[in-house]
Amino acid sequence: MRLPVSKPGFNPRRFIFSRTGIWPPRLELQHCIEIEKHWKGILEEEFLQSQKFKKGDKKYVLSMFPYPSGRLHMGHVRVYTISDAIARYYTLKNGVPSFQPMGFDAFGLPAENAAIERQESPSKWTLKNIEMMRSQLNLLGLTFNWSDPPLSTCDPENYYKWTQWIFLKMFKEGMAYKKTSCVNWDPIDCTVLADEQVDEEGKSWRSGAIVEKKNLKQWYLQTTRYSQDLYDGLNSKELVDWEDIKEIQRNWIGKCDGINISFAIENEDDVITVWTPDPPSYIHSGIAFIALSQHHPLAARGLKVLMNPISNEQIPLIVIHNDILFHNGTDAFMGIPELSEEHARICRENGLSLKSPIFKDSKIINSGEQLNGLSIQEGNQKVIQMLQNINVGGYKTSSKLKDWLISRQRYWGTPIPIIYCKKCGTLPVPEEDLPVSLPDVENLNLGIAKEGISPLSKIENWYKTTCPKCYSSDATRETDTMDTFVDSSWYFLRHIDPKNDSELIDKKLSKENMPVDVYIGGKEHAVLHLFFARFVNRFLFDIGVSPVQEPFKQLIVQGLVKSKSYKVKSSGKYLLPQEVEDPLSTEPVKKGTLEPLEVKWEKMSKSKHNGVEPTEIIEKYGCDMTRFLILADVSPKSDRNWSEDSFVRIKSLTSRLWSLVYQTLRVQEVESTKEPISEHEYKKQLADLVDARNYYFRHINFSFGTNRNLAMVISRIHGLLNILWNVDFEIKKNSGEFQRTLGTAIILLSPIAPHFCSELWFGLSSNYVKKNTDAFNWNAPLFQQKWPSIDLDYSMKIKILKNNKPFINVMVPYSRFQSIRTKEEALEICCREEPSKKYFLLQNKESSNFRMTKDYEAVLNFTVKLSNEEIAYLREKKAEKKKKKHALSK
Repeated sequence: MRLPVSKPGFNPRRFIFSRTGIWPPRLELQHCIEIEKHWKGILEEEFLQSQKFKKGDKKYVLSMFPYPSGRLHMGHVRVYTISDAIARYYTLKNGVPSFQPMGFDAFGLPAENAAIERQESPSKWTLKNIEMMRSQLNLLGLTFNWSDPPLSTCDPENYYKWTQWIFLKMFKEGMAYKKTSCVNWDPIDCTVLADEQVDEEGKSWRSGAIVEKKNLKQWYLQTTRYSQDLYDGLNSKELVDWEDIKEIQRNWIGKCDGINISFAIENEDDVITVWTPDPPSYIHSGIAFIALSQHHPLAARGLKVLMNPISNEQIPLIVIHNDILFHNGTDAFMGIPELSEEHARICRENGLSLKSPIFKDSKIINSGEQLNGLSIQEGNQKVIQMLQNINVGGYKTSSKLKDWLISRQRYWGTPIPIIYCKKCGTLPVPEEDLPVSLPDVENLNLGIAKEGISPLSKIENWYKTTCPKCYSSDATRETDTMDTFVDSSWYFLRHIDPKNDSELIDKKLSKENMPVDVYIGGKEHAVLHLFFARFVNRFLFDIGVSPVQEPFKQLIVQGLVKSKSYKVKSSGKYLLPQEVEDPLSTEPVKKGTLEPLEVKWEKMSKSKHNGVEPTEIIEKYGCDMTRFLILADVSPKSDRNWSEDSFVRIKSLTSRLWSLVYQTLRVQEVESTKEPISEHEYKKQLADLVDARNYYFRHINFSFGTNRNLAMVISRIHGLLNILWNVDFEIKKNSGEFQRTLGTAIILLSPIAPHFCSELWFGLSSNYVKKNTDAFNWNAPLFQQKWPSIDLDYSMKIKILKNNKPFINVMVPYSRFQSIRTKEEALEICCREEPSKKYFLLQNKESSNFRMTKDYEAVLNFTVKLSNEEIAYLREKKAEKKKKKHALSK
């Protein structure tokens, strides 16, 4: 069968090989676009069919779901391309479809503000945007597991019913409570902000407005109950690539060296929370007063006493204007004269009685029947247990971490499921009455929100309700809605079982799928979202809903996508690129005025006129080339300075791969005109191919599965193609190793460029090519191929380090390497392979440690005593280095 060849000037659509059997010798960009159109539906159908077979080592790959703004930005393109490449890698590697769900974080201020501006309901605006963004995401060729309808946090029956259920469970445990506090008020968005949502300049994280202070009674979730657990949980060996994030989370939580205690205000449904590092044994009878800072929201009310939650006695309440006396981050403290002369002085100055001593001969006295006679350690444990039993504190936390303020005075959020009855007080909505759905509205008037009151309080037929206890018709609903971070704190569980109407998640499904294997998102979420998600998941673990304590196993925190911005130095005004005279100049100026400009790589932003429209890039380059462009050059964790200049390098790689398949097709029909190479050279080139295939596969597999450096995947494949390009004609025509190596390269690249590689595979596996290897299932499509593997006789490296520095490398065949599980097994192999080093390794070591990276390398590091000669040599080298450094400084 003769292979047709295309001619210049022909319509590329007519030369899709998988459709016509015609393979153009040169790859043009338009070919890539037409290839995608041809393969898009085929791959989507293959993906849908593959979902019917889900048994096996299925990986849960999750990227942070987007807010449905209606338009993708390049940050979306990057995070979802990273996610999809990793999901496709696991699908091929495990032979089981990865689980890669997608939904929308749909509640929030932007939708509400946009709806007001457009005079339409937030619900209609949001649902319209969801459909628009879903169609845009589809342009990227992503293998998302969409539920029907798509998971959305604004869905009352399928989603926020269960957000409310979580709130009720916390309310039952005493972890959801309401108190008066001085809150951050955003005067533009007309809502309360948590401390975490105010930047260092005192501005709102969303609107940019200078935040004001208001005293409001708000709902909180008791995150401080889990402070120590969340802090200690960061030490889990299950957490992979969390190093930077661990430090951020630890700093956020703070050192848990004290406890919070809630003191009730007499005859009021309100409390004052006090953090104290003092021994809890003093709480029963050692507190002479509670001091409030002048900045405390209740300082101006003239309150005189609080109630001791342990002894039920009154405690004097005073206001102190000396902020130095308060612990860092606090606005109240317990006055214990027995521990502090300063506290005793305050008692005398305020006419307060000094408390009787509560310790004598290391035993507690004057503290009631339950504590008298106990040691201080026993008393501390007893009081902590008493505080925890009555839900007023007692959990270890830091002075800096505050409970989570979740009240928001806006319409478009999850309603807080609480009812107020004049007779029965504050009551939870019965679970069988969930969801408490938002009322349908067409227009929103937010004028009333400026006083700290939700717009829901204006909808009388919604907020007036019946008391679930006494059935009075004079009850009212809570009109605040929840912080949207509550909605996004548990969505990873609901993705697994999105339509379950009887429970949040089926226990069997949760055990099969949790934790999330790979979680991908921006570093801007490293504090708030990750902290809140870990907190809610830990609570759900304690009540038997989540099967794991930590929800995310491995994190990929991707960098920003940046673009050049042009700002007039004198005015600070940002310019459009077309307003710049010669943007490529080292000293660009504004057109017309020639004013000097400041040029910077900054996060893409409409206000800075440096955004790039993803749909335009996809239309210009196609889906796969866009995926290449966003992944190339830098690792996912680094910031990406967007430049289409990368396309030159991508074009080189894809053209070479295209030509290699073309050569494979053509060599079947022609004879070489060159002198045949020698048998020795033939064998050498074959051996080089075998070595290159194993070497590059080993590194590419590591980049996919361990360090997630997809840019390095692209670079390594380029290196492998260089080897393939230079082998002799006879090898390309007759060698099974050439076909195996080329097929391996196509499979390895397919998670990044699925449509392009599908066409390449179709060409390589076609009837035009005589098959010289049984390494593949030639009758199956690309994404049903097995992931490549290392040859059993390929030499793998065990690195021996001496005091963290290279000592020797021990080479062992992969067949033995893959069986290594322990340090002892690795040591035994090394001593057997290097008997001359055995005495040194075993006799001189002080300690050793072992690190094994599957299918990549093993490292044995020995800490050994240095000889006198070695010590002298190292001292000499150190002195020389110091001398050179001193000479350079002159």
